[in-house]
Amino acid sequence: MPDAAPSVSLPVTTGNNDAPNVTVTAISGGVEGNSATPLVKVSFAGSGATAVTVGDTITLSATGGATRTYIVQQADIDNGYANVSINNLGSNGVYSLTATITDAVSNVSNASTALNYTLDSTPPVLATAAVNGSTLVLTYTENDTLSATAPLATDFTVMDGSTQITVSSVVVDATNKTVTLTLAGAIQSR
Repeated sequence: MPDAAPSVSLPVTTGNNDAPNVTVTAISGGVEGNSATPLVKVSFAGSGATAVTVGDTITLSATGGATRTYIVQQADIDNGYANVSINNLGSNGVYSLTATITDAVSNVSNASTALNYTLDSTPPVLATAAVNGSTLVLTYTENDTLSATAPLATDFTVMDGSTQITVSSVVVDATNKTVTLTLAGAIQSR
């Protein structure tokens, strides 16, 4: 089961009294995932001379040289944030992500505190599947923990012979690397 698409959290401080104030926060998925293009939520703070305005530029940077610039739109101002993904990070590993924002007159905020993002694009491998009545426990191999974000019940298809059994709920135990499916009925054949 691949990890959910990740996002990151980065606080950004201003380096110039007239530079915009921004905070970059997680959307979902935390700081580890399988996406080489993690999505971040850049929230705006400030008023007057430090307010973020349409046309300001958000720059996301990662170790290894990956960057992304994004021009703030009116919808972002209305929402109070912009969702921005960084360009392809490349291979698996740990990347330090930082963010800045530049206003129309070239005032640039200080770089945010670095946040480490671990790219792990190797999917876990199913090791065992154990059935006990209407419970199916899937155990995976994975170098780290599984993503704690539970997939939807509809992401799974369970068959008992030629009969499909509906999955009622999904619980992920990230540390023990198991996914427990509660089924609408007991498995009859094994």
